[in-house]
Amino acid sequence: MLLNSDFIKRYGISGNGLKILALMLMITDHIGAILLPQYRILRYIGRLSFPIYCFLITEGMLHTRNIYKYGIRLLIFAIISEIPFDLAISGQLLEFNDQNVFFTLFLGLVVIYCAYMVNDASKGFAVCIAGMLAAMFLRTDYSAYGVLMIYCFYLFRGSPWLMTVFIGIINLVMGIGGTGSQKYAVLAMIPILLYSGNKSYGESKSNENEAAGKNNIKNKCIQMLFYVIYPLHLVVLYLIKVY
Repeated sequence: MLLNSDFIKRYGISGNGLKILALMLMITDHIGAILLPQYRILRYIGRLSFPIYCFLITEGMLHTRNIYKYGIRLLIFAIISEIPFDLAISGQLLEFNDQNVFFTLFLGLVVIYCAYMVNDASKGFAVCIAGMLAAMFLRTDYSAYGVLMIYCFYLFRGSPWLMTVFIGIINLVMGIGGTGSQKYAVLAMIPILLYSGNKSYGESKSNENEAAGKNNIKNKCIQMLFYVIYPLHLVVLYLIKVY
């Protein structure tokens, strides 16, 4: 929870809620990019998805039980998703000018974990620069800006208003030129600031073992959906476009 408020803790958006929201926004964005490019509103709405993903990566790093499994999972799905991504975006089986966003999220995770381990501002910033250069070299989706965004969510995790300012600046800079749609991503800070700090709604109010067990199963299902839906929806969109 970024804002210390009993109301947000009780009625705010859970981690699962943010994941589902990010998925819906991402699918909206890709429908606009792949199937309906004439409807720019879909891209504007969809731009809100990536900052939420970046925020969730930071939360995941800080709360995961096994950072190595978390990183390996991201990397595996980055590899799995590359062919669906290339087919959907470029129509080619393999195309190396733009790698899918899971690679960016993986690099961002490595950066903030290293920054967390060194626990030194200057060294942490140096790690961030290295991660940004790696993203540029690999040509990952969102490139250096994506890694920097994840780092800012980590760096300013205790200062929500500074976080909002820096995330806003990054997206406004990204929005300069082209269609300028990325500037709308600043609005993603609204649901992020409403994050309750709980994995699922009502988690803090449930102490019974049975309820806790059901919550754990639900969390696992949403976690897998969070990964699987990315390559899966790209394949579906590609098939709709082709046929």
